[in-house]
Amino acid sequence: MSLKDIYNISQKVAEEKYQLHGNDAESTRRWVNENSTWIFIYQEQGVTEGKPFILGLQSPWQREMCFAFGDNNVLAMDGTFGTNQYKMTLYTIMVFDSHRNGIPVAWIIVSSNKRLDITHWLKAFRDKMLDEHKSWSPNAFLIDDADAEKEAIR
Repeated sequence: MSLKDIYNISQKVAEEKYQLHGNDAESTRRWVNENSTWIFIYQEQGVTEGKPFILGLQSPWQREMCFAFGDNNVLAMDGTFGTNQYKMTLYTIMVFDSHRNGIPVAWIIVSSNKRLDITHWLKAFRDKMLDEHKSWSPNAFLIDDADAEKEAIR
């Protein structure tokens, strides 16, 4: 078996496990429905309504880490543009453990980086944390110099 054969087999397994439909929007919709415990926000893109695509992911373990190391502590957030063929942005929210190692506690995939849209999913993130930990309150946010992010956090 060649390296190319192994690659082809791994691609086929990945498609069968994660690509739940030939249409990406439908595949995503199905995946979200099957993995609801990981989702803190999901908004399908509405072209006619001007709604951006938003998918916020956070495992139960990540929520616990966010509470353990993000309560009364620092959260960091950064976005990476163009992570897929649709040119969406992948945001990562991180906390830092007692050794100052970064722990990703949420990922958000979005089609818009506008202040109002960032505010929308940041509120959903906050609300999900407060649902499980009523007293959770970070005391600072580390971000780069993105005006939309600064305004959304305020």
